[in-house]
Amino acid sequence: MEIHHYSTFERETVVGGFVDGTVDPGGFVSGTVSGGQVRKNRCVNVQFLIKGHGGRINNSRYMRELASNFVAVFSNGARREGERARVTTPGRIHFGEIQSGSVCFGQSDFEIVDLECE
Repeated sequence: MEIHHYSTFERETVVGGFVDGTVDPGGFVSGTVSGGQVRKNRCVNVQFLIKGHGGRINNSRYMRELASNFVAVFSNGARREGERARVTTPGRIHFGEIQSGSVCFGQSDFEIVDLECE
């Protein structure tokens, strides 16, 4: 796999607490949340190329393996494999085509300063 481009971002998740508002069918909350714990997940948006000829990967089955190919390097020197990934291409990932997606690396107080592929 080759990394063509990436940019870092932070995804916040509220665990527990109470919602004062509405939840739409997609699970998105409109309103306020109180009493919950905010968890900050360090993530990257990434464009990548899976080397190879022909064939494809069914992303519903192999996304965990794909995520673990990406390794984040944090500003404190720590390295961590991807925990969770989402590819924007629905269905299958084809070899030899540039793909886009996002990969998260769990909670950390440190910024991601580099992304490597192993």
